[in-house]
Formats: sequence, C-alpha cells, structure tokens
Amino acid sequence: DQLCGDEKVAPPSSSSDDGSSNKLELVVNGKVFHVVNAALMCFRSISAYVSYWKTLPSARVHILDCLRRQLKSFNSRCAILILGADAMKKSAANLRAITAKHLALCSETISAVAAMIPSLMALDDGVNVDVISRTSSVAVAPSSFDEWNVVKQEFDDHNRDLFAKLVSIMQD
Repeated sequence: DQLCGDEKVAPPSSSSDDGSSNKLELVVNGKVFHVVNAALMCFRSISAYVSYWKTLPSARVHILDCLRRQLKSFNSRCAILILGADAMKKSAANLRAITAKHLALCSETISAVAAMIPSLMALDDGVNVDVISRTSSVAVAPSSFDEWNVVKQEFDDHNRDLFAKLVSIMQD
C-alpha cells in the first residue's frame, strides 16, 4: 500500500517464534519494524488522514494539524505507558514488569511511525520529499515545517529515553 508520495507501507505479517505469541512485522520503505497492535491502529489513522487530505483540499491545513496532534498524542501515550510505567496498572495493560522486550517493541513501534514523518511533512507543501531535500528554493511555510520538526524531535527524544532505559536494565 501507499500512504503518501513514494512512502511504501506493506501490510503486517504475523509470525510466531514458539507458537504461543504472534509478532507483528510492518515494512515501511523496505525496512522491517517489529511492532505492537497500537502501531497498526496508528497507521490506519495516518492512512485515513492522508485520504482526507487527498479528497478535501480546502481542509488540508486543518487535517495536517490534526494529524500532527494525533502523532504527538500517540508518542506521549506510549511514553507514559512504558517509561512512566502506566502499563503496570490494572486499568492499562496490567503488566507485572516492564521488560527489555517491552522497551524494544516500543522503540520499534515509535521508529516505524517516525519513519513516516518526512512524507507527511511533504504533504504540507504537496511536493515530493526528494524535491524538498534537494532544493533550497522550495517555498514552504516555516511554521508548518517547524511544527513537524517538533513532532519528529519528540519521537527521537522518546527513542533515546527508551534506549537509555534499556541500557540501564542491561547494566543491572
């Protein structure tokens, strides 16, 4: 499937290592990510927003703003669940402990969503990402790119925090 521009997202595949639990693999631009179900829901939502963006030109600014807010919310909720240990509460996932596996899956999920951000940024100007990266004369509203860069930075910061937590677990 194609979400936007040249961005390729392959349907998830399920595989099992020992027959007891399924692993979801999502391919974004040829890179395989091991993700949780929440990533699939997020990608469906991104796909819906891109579809709205394509069919409702007069609402494009609002649609992209909603998409940015949703991505920020997704990232924030993942951070609260895993780094904030909310997943251990009975009302959430009811985990007994947050393990290295949970940190790694969260990181992969965040990375898969973050891999889409450059193509979503390109929607703001309706041009191809390659044109944006090769051309300094592309007229793009700086505020919209600044907002996308904030979203991207938040995903990168979250991934860095997950890695730091993983390292601390391994050192213990």
